[in-house]
Amino acid sequence: MAREKVIRKETDDIFSTIKSMNQHSLLVSISFHRYLKETLKIAEMAKEQGTYVIGITDSPLAPIRKFSDLVLPIYRSNRSTIDAAPALMSFINAMVAGVTVRDPDRFKKRKEHYEKLNGESFFYYSDS
Repeated sequence: MAREKVIRKETDDIFSTIKSMNQHSLLVSISFHRYLKETLKIAEMAKEQGTYVIGITDSPLAPIRKFSDLVLPIYRSNRSTIDAAPALMSFINAMVAGVTVRDPDRFKKRKEHYEKLNGESFFYYSDS
């Protein structure tokens, strides 16, 4: 069974997470201008574990390319990462939509599970 995980460097044990990766794992790494060394190091370490790495970046020449099996460049007219955000969010939305189309039963089960867990405990619903 597939297991998804968002790596959050502020709270996760990155080394433990990467150590659990293997040739059946996938890392999607997002790296834009002013490339963070941490992002590159995570991709490098995952690659050493045999993980398939997809690099989403601003240029096919970006440093993440060294550790990526597939580079998906999102071009923008200037160096502002903020200007790339709408295109990046649209791209990520398309990736998520693609996964839900590929396995609709799994998506439906996860959605039902999510809705049961959250219910009224975590969200405020207004009558207006």
